[in-house]
Amino acid sequence: MIKALYFLFVLSGAAGLIYESIWTRYLGLFVGHGAYAQIIVLVIFLGGMSLGAVLISRRSERLTQPLYGYVAVEFAAGCIGLFFHDIFQFVTNWAYAGIYPALAGSKALVLAKWAIAGSLILPQSILLGMTFPLITAGVLRLSSRRPGRVLSMLYFSNSLGAAVGVLVAGFYLVNLAGLPGTLLTAAILNLLVAAATIGVLGPNGSGKTTLFELMTGSNVPTSGRVVVEGRDIHRVRYDQRDRLAIHYHQSYQVRAFRKTRPAWMMEPAGRARPLIHLFDEPQFSVQDGYIGFMLDFFARLRRDGHIVFVCVHPNEPFHLEILREACERFIFVQRGSIAEFGSFAALVADPGARDYLGVLAPALAA
Repeated sequence: MIKALYFLFVLSGAAGLIYESIWTRYLGLFVGHGAYAQIIVLVIFLGGMSLGAVLISRRSERLTQPLYGYVAVEFAAGCIGLFFHDIFQFVTNWAYAGIYPALAGSKALVLAKWAIAGSLILPQSILLGMTFPLITAGVLRLSSRRPGRVLSMLYFSNSLGAAVGVLVAGFYLVNLAGLPGTLLTAAILNLLVAAATIGVLGPNGSGKTTLFELMTGSNVPTSGRVVVEGRDIHRVRYDQRDRLAIHYHQSYQVRAFRKTRPAWMMEPAGRARPLIHLFDEPQFSVQDGYIGFMLDFFARLRRDGHIVFVCVHPNEPFHLEILREACERFIFVQRGSIAEFGSFAALVADPGARDYLGVLAPALAA
């Protein structure tokens, strides 16, 4: 899965620099000077990417699935790319017919020309800047064992794609398909990356996170009740539900509640500290004894009478070793169905679980 994402990020890099190289030619036609167009594109492209990275950096850790956010960004960039030529023609015709005559001979014309040119490429630049933080957050959650290598490989993949994209666009695609056809190629690459990333994600969406949200009251069941210590958690006050069950997701931030009724109609939790702790795909770093710290933390919670759930999407052998050591009972969730096992051996002997584990399954038999 990780290698597939590296390859897809190569294609994403190629699309980004195809846009950058072709935008220069488009804006040269509009502003009337190739050197000025190059400056505009570099400023807006790099500035927009910086802005996109800053904007998404505040949210990437809070996203349940950063890779789905990455898919959305690639899809949006591709959709804009599909229609960029038409948008360019519409905006420039409007400027020639209305803005240029009204500002003719004034310094404001130059400012308007640069502002219009920049606004044409700013939305995609911001979106392209969001791709690296999102795919980095997503890949690190899939494999946190060697974060330095993951970051290096993602940067290498994207840079390699960028270099290839510029070469192919400048020496082949423009002559073959013209400016509109070259832009269309970049847009198709974005859409291909979005579609292929969804395919690579595979097993996610089985219902693990939804199960935890139901148990903590941040999601509402279609039927039945969730009872903790005799209390229906969906009738407990929103600001006190984490005193019964608390849901930590990936970076250990607490999930928000979906409010369906006024707080004054709810009942108190009846306790000061949470009974149930649910860790949803926590990040386990292999450095500095962090895994040992978390295992001791889980054990201490259990000794103090708490119930601990650890949800893992295993893609490294040590993830399974953590489950083997930390847990006494096991639940396998797949496509909304739940199977319970009383031991780790029973879990890994289940055909459905072994099929889910894929290449990790043979290591368990060794």
